[in-house]
Amino acid sequence: MINLSIIGSGNVGKHFIALVQNSKDLNLIQWLSRSESCYQKIKTTSDFKNIEKADVYVICVSDSSIHEVSKTLNLHNQLIVHTSGINHFNILCDNNRRGVFYPLQTFTKENKTRELEIPICIESEYNEDIKLLIDLCKYLNLKYYQVDYEKRKILHLAAVFSNNFSNHLYSIAYKITKNNNIDFDILKPLIQETANKILLLEPAKAQTGPARRDDMVTINNHLKLLKNDDYRNIYKTFTQLIKDENKL
Repeated sequence: MINLSIIGSGNVGKHFIALVQNSKDLNLIQWLSRSESCYQKIKTTSDFKNIEKADVYVICVSDSSIHEVSKTLNLHNQLIVHTSGINHFNILCDNNRRGVFYPLQTFTKENKTRELEIPICIESEYNEDIKLLIDLCKYLNLKYYQVDYEKRKILHLAAVFSNNFSNHLYSIAYKITKNNNIDFDILKPLIQETANKILLLEPAKAQTGPARRDDMVTINNHLKLLKNDDYRNIYKTFTQLIKDENKL
């Protein structure tokens, strides 16, 4: 049994709470949150100095707040981990043993934790703490990877391209269809199939479309349709990148 304390009331913290509640091998000792608890049967406090003893303390706050929150904890020589993809564990106050428990996934209020596959990147100063974080992953039924700081930064960068940027492109597609009175749902099977393909193929090998074919007639027609200069520039940039990758 691992006794756990979760610190933070954002999407990551709330999703971890849901996972912990579904595990028989974990005991959620306390939730430290500046907002009011929306969970029953969870001991909650907003006083970060009023913290109880646990085996692991998971800080789930914004990157800019990690150091300050870790300093406010009235603890010594305990295992404290943060969930940031871009920060070293030494951002945590050195009064305690430090580590990283980074979930490589996108979390929103609408998605359900149980339906998500959540790879966890772990790192720590000491081997015994790595073992504890591995056990924590096993009890949460999550696949884990031991990833050092330099590789985790690269993973975080790749995640921004594959998730944040691609989602913004979906947002542009949504606006284009909505502004022309077309149901965005028509595109959803295509979006789903695009995601499915890269489970089997390298992304470059799954590439299709006018840029891949060097179809300048279609490309020029698309550019004429785009009235937004920013969208035109995005279209031109991606078209050139695809053409360069395929040496057309």
